Amino acid sequence: MAARKRKEYGEYIVSDSKICGGDLTFKGTRVLVKDVLYYVAKGKDWDWIPKAYDGRLSHEAIAEAVELAREALAASTENEEQVMAARKRKEYGEYIVSDSKICGGDLTFKGTRVLVNDVLYYVAQGKDWDWIVSGYHGISREAIAKAISLASESLIAKVETRRRAA
Repeated sequence: MAARKRKEYGEYIVSDSKICGGDLTFKGTRVLVKDVLYYVAKGKDWDWIPKAYDGRLSHEAIAEAVELAREALAASTENEEQVMAARKRKEYGEYIVSDSKICGGDLTFKGTRVLVNDVLYYVAQGKDWDWIVSGYHGISREAIAKAISLASESLIAKVETRRRAA
């Protein structure tokens, strides 16, 4: 029988080889982090999400998931910054870009100097998307959703890489 491999990613999130194939879940549940991040990216109210899972999640757990995704996205693009000198610009879909001439190559929303990292920070704090959009000219709810999806993909890829290496 294979040994159980468990890695805690914070107070609320864990990867356990015996639970959901080692995918990220919220501790004490079989609720997948990627599913919750999907709902966050769709703009679902943070009061609705715990209800959808019979109250097994807290706002703090959702915030930790968004924060982990934000950190994973930042880490995944740091490696690309060295390549940016030669490439100058990389687009991540319709709304997000990394351009060596704008904000040092950090991810921004196209046509702005608004850092994706900053917006994801506010999402992780539970700020209302309308508040974010009104405070940052040039970004939309759709752009925020894409940023969350991109961050979620980065987090899942990071965990998959670690799991394969183990």
